[in-house]
Amino acid sequence: DITGILLTHHHGDHVGLVNRITELHPIPVYAHSKSVPRLKRDPDFLNMRIEFYKQLYIEMGCGELGDKQVAYLFNAVDNNKDQKLNCDIIAI
Repeated sequence: DITGILLTHHHGDHVGLVNRITELHPIPVYAHSKSVPRLKRDPDFLNMRIEFYKQLYIEMGCGELGDKQVAYLFNAVDNNKDQKLNCDIIAI
């Protein structure tokens, strides 16, 4: 009896079943407009995010720890590709 899905944020425990539900029941999915690129795993957004943190870690002098975090973010692009939402998302 679900008539719509409201996503509060992108974490897997909040979006993990959205694709499965919407494949079986085409119901509307709502999310904040600024979260849509991340929910859709938009490559331009993900690359911009990596570059933002890379520059931030350089400016803050994080050194090796910053490099390690940037590598983690870079690997997450591929490792988390299955978390991409395939449904239409209505921006709110």
